[in-house]
Amino acid sequence: MVDSLYGAIPDLSLQHKLADRLMQKSEYDQMIRTKLKLKEKDNDIATFIDNNWIQFINFYCRGSAHKLLRTPRNMRGGMTVKSILARYKSFAGELVPYKKYDPTASFSIWLALLIDSNRLTRELFLLFKKIYSKPIYR
Repeated sequence: MVDSLYGAIPDLSLQHKLADRLMQKSEYDQMIRTKLKLKEKDNDIATFIDNNWIQFINFYCRGSAHKLLRTPRNMRGGMTVKSILARYKSFAGELVPYKKYDPTASFSIWLALLIDSNRLTRELFLLFKKIYSKPIYR
């Protein structure tokens, strides 16, 4: 059992949480590589990716940053929201190299970066989420 602001968490569920596919760089790398191969093969897919890449990257970036934010720092394996954002920025550079991507342009991603930037805001956020678990911003 691991004690945290969430209460007691069984080790088994903790392992599954940290092994989540969104947190695994290799899984997401493979998905990007597949999209790049598809983009090279078909012009329709290339057009679709060019038109919708920002929504695709933002969806996964926001989800990963928020999931990481809800994980206490001592259980993250050294990952931070800042490192997640850098990773997604590099993925965007591979997917659409001729367009610049700034993940902090999305308010909820910027807020996650701000909350994760110091210990006080992280602990207050986890405490708040323990009391009120529903989303407050969409």
